[in-house]
Amino acid sequence: MCFLLAVLCLTVFSPEPLVYSADWSSTTKSKADLTYTKNAGGTKPVDPDHPGEEIVPETVPPANPGTPGPLSIDFASNIQFGSHEITGRTETYYAALTPVKVLASGASKKVANYVQVTDNRGTLGGYRLTVKQNGQLRSDQTVLEGAEMVLLNSTLKSATNKKTPRNLKKIVLDASGKSASDVIVAPAGTGAGTWLNTFGSSTEQAKKSIQVILPKETKKQAGHYRTTLTWEMIDSPY
Repeated sequence: MCFLLAVLCLTVFSPEPLVYSADWSSTTKSKADLTYTKNAGGTKPVDPDHPGEEIVPETVPPANPGTPGPLSIDFASNIQFGSHEITGRTETYYAALTPVKVLASGASKKVANYVQVTDNRGTLGGYRLTVKQNGQLRSDQTVLEGAEMVLLNSTLKSATNKKTPRNLKKIVLDASGKSASDVIVAPAGTGAGTWLNTFGSSTEQAKKSIQVILPKETKKQAGHYRTTLTWEMIDSPY
């Protein structure tokens, strides 16, 4: 009887698990893919105060449209120094702010003059933005010899990107038109997405951030004086 009980105890309390062997198994594979195409469209101007909101410039005459493609200049403010009486003194005149309409609200306001660029190439290869004054301010009869245009207080803004490129805080334009000046330099790994370079970090500072200096020796006649600025995006920071 004791032998039988011992056998029963071992059978009930045995720690060995029950093992079943699989007769067969099978595997298969599925596919995953993604296709990128080059960004051929442009990027619309956005609000320097709130870079996530689109705006419509309301400058008169209208600003030139932005450039298409993955490395683009989306907007550049027209520089308007206004109307002034002729004097015999050295004078400094300041560019008016840029009037815009915010699309979401329909509200009109004035913002800092700015240039907006976008790098949607995906390479993170860097780039350079330059500006060149195409000759001295002139009317049909007179050239404002010695006039000097200066861009101050450059400030970079972006809605999302934190890998900030470099910019030049003060730019003195070459009135002869012979040389361009760097505005933004984005080393490799920086500057992707949309960036705004505003001239002035606030509305108040922006009111005096683009100026033209007229020496007292400059010959002046009544008239409308004009020049143009060429903004160029170069696909290398060097």
